Amino acid sequence: MMSRKLWAIFLVICMVVTFAACGVKSSDDDGDSSSKKTSKGEKDLLSELVEDDNGDTDSSPSDQDDRGIGGDEKNNDRDDIDNTDTGNNDGNNSDYNPLEGLESVKLPSGYPEKEFPFFQGTVVTYAIREISEGASEYIAICIIPATLDELRTFYGKMLEDADKQDVDEGSNYMFLTGDYSGYRFDISIASDSENNNYCSGTIILKEIPSADSVLASLQKAGLPEGYPSDLFPIMDQSAIFDSSMFEYDGRIDYYEVSVYTTHTLNEVVTYYEDILGDIEDKSKYVGSDEFELSGYMSDHYFYIRGLLAEDMDIELTHYFIRVDPLEE
Repeated sequence: MMSRKLWAIFLVICMVVTFAACGVKSSDDDGDSSSKKTSKGEKDLLSELVEDDNGDTDSSPSDQDDRGIGGDEKNNDRDDIDNTDTGNNDGNNSDYNPLEGLESVKLPSGYPEKEFPFFQGTVVTYAIREISEGASEYIAICIIPATLDELRTFYGKMLEDADKQDVDEGSNYMFLTGDYSGYRFDISIASDSENNNYCSGTIILKEIPSADSVLASLQKAGLPEGYPSDLFPIMDQSAIFDSSMFEYDGRIDYYEVSVYTTHTLNEVVTYYEDILGDIEDKSKYVGSDEFELSGYMSDHYFYIRGLLAEDMDIELTHYFIRVDPLEE
């Protein structure tokens, strides 16, 4: 958790330095647009991270520390500017408007704003799209003209049908995670330390890959030449990850094929039992996380073993087929 917190601090420091140096829109190396604007709200991000890292004894969650949203040291920044001790306003400084002079940057292409709309009047100060494990990931940092209670209601209604939703909240923060509309979301909201009629937020949306896209990424090989696919076919909804043919003394010794499929362990076993029919010297074992099936069929010895697997959060079965042609 500490390493995540330090990484988050480093990320925000880099953002603040970039904002100060540029204050303009920029583009990624891969052509995806990212946009930035300097704002007082962004200083809150760094100050909250530093304060949390120094040991906030209230009920601030570790995940919120990692995200680093909001802050309580904003007065120090103002004091440095006007040399006036403003004191601690406890969020009651109604004259302070963090949106003053700011305009929203352009959202990256493909951002799912329809599924994850912003509260009316929100100013997005930073937005980027990245590609991670073949899926799009969007990050947006924003300032929101709403109280924390208003945003609890807003996001509660928006995400009421979300799967695997987890809510962590306190008197001045809210942290939401879960799956909704094809995305895995991490939403961090914190009240502004000077004017609690505003909040700062970070929204991270990662596209949940489909089973088909995962299988496509795992399709790495074809069947080896001479493999008896008529006797030992590969299931549908599968990807051949690797395959080999081994020779010994001028003849084929055996074939090996590595396969990923979205079928369950039991479905794989049932499929090959049905396809192979009457198996001589059959041996079978099916457990909660693996199976084995072996025997003799049409002048071939075969051995099939399967294990539970997961790739990009998609549950799979990874099974291996070995086929040994018998000498005539």
